[in-house]
This record gives sequence, C-alpha cells and structure tokens, in this order.
Amino acid sequence: MELVKTIMRLSMSESLDPWFGMLRMVRVFGENPNVNIQGPPVIIDLKEKKQRFTLHVRAIELEQEGMSSIEESTAVALDKMAQGNELSKFSEVRRVWHEAMYIEPYALPFHEILILVKNRFLQASELADASTDVGIIFDQAEGDIVKHYEFGPMAKEQLMSVFLNWPKDGLPDNFIFLHLKYEQEKAFTFEREYLSKFLKAANEWEVSQAQWLFSYLREKGD
Repeated sequence: MELVKTIMRLSMSESLDPWFGMLRMVRVFGENPNVNIQGPPVIIDLKEKKQRFTLHVRAIELEQEGMSSIEESTAVALDKMAQGNELSKFSEVRRVWHEAMYIEPYALPFHEILILVKNRFLQASELADASTDVGIIFDQAEGDIVKHYEFGPMAKEQLMSVFLNWPKDGLPDNFIFLHLKYEQEKAFTFEREYLSKFLKAANEWEVSQAQWLFSYLREKGD
C-alpha cells in the first residue's frame, strides 16, 4: 500500500488573527456581539515540498503529498500547527481531524477490481450487479471520535484530478483507493502534547485499517 496524501485540520470557535481584530470591529460597529464574518481562504503553496496551507477565518489546514511516510507527515503537521499557535494564539479548538489517503495497485483492469470490491462488501442485487462504479462508506462513532472510511476502485486520472494538488509520477493505471478520516469534536485549548497524542491515535488507526482492508481484499486474489 502507498500513502499518497494526508490532511490535518484544526477548526476554532473564534476567528484567527487578523480576522479576529476585524471581527471585534464588526461586532462593535454593528452592535451585535454574536455576529460572525466570512471571507475567502488564504492559500499558501510550497510546490517543492508538495504542501498546501489553507488559512480560513476560523480554521487552519495542511495538505501534504510529498511525504515519505505517515510518521514524517505527522511530524511536519505537528510542528506547523504548533508554530501557527506561537505566531497567532489560537482560540479554543472545537474540532480536529486527520485524513490519510492510500492506494493499493492491482494487476487487473478496472472492471475486475470493481467485481472484487462488490464480492467482498456488497450483497448481490439488481442495483449492485448493474453498477459500473462503486464507493463504499462506513462511519464509526465512538464517544467524541468519528472514524470515516471511504474506498473503492479508482483510475489514476480520477485521483490526480479530484484529490491531488500536484502531479505524481509512477501511479498505476488502476487501484483500490482508501480515504480514512479520524475526527474529534471536542473543545480544548491548543497544546502540542494534546495534539501529538491525537495524531498518534489517528495514525495507529489509519495504518491498521489500511493494512486490514488491503489484506482482506487480497484474500480473494489479485
């Protein structure tokens, strides 16, 4: 299996600077302490590293495609989020998530990979049998944690046009695509140690689930 992309996002209960200063003026001048502001995100691309930072009014997001491992990706995300908090003290964090996208190549044409996924996860029916593509989604809620799975057969053109920000060499023509998301909706004050523990739990779950899924599909051959 190959890791092709990760996403780390923190969502705040209040606006980031400099939007927070603007928000204070809007609330005072508009005589409405509950109003919020909207605005287009600021996008910062580091093409050589295949990293994209997106600064929203109340969120910060880091996408990575140039990492050699999920451990490297996590270390970069942790450092950058901590650095962001040092530069502009985050307000209360209300939601945090980490996403990991994997591919598993198969020496099969697309329609045979499709049949493999159907046979392993779907009951035969008129609808399933007639489908020319399929994406399977599972969500698992455990307290304040939601674990999201999405997977199915995919051609490299779709991966590059829909999910990746930069070209990627050496992609197989067809593969199983797995998109995992580990999300926590819980208010907390930003601390590097807290985020580190969250990312460790997210990474352990993502790697274990990717290994399980691709192994389970391989049981019926490739």
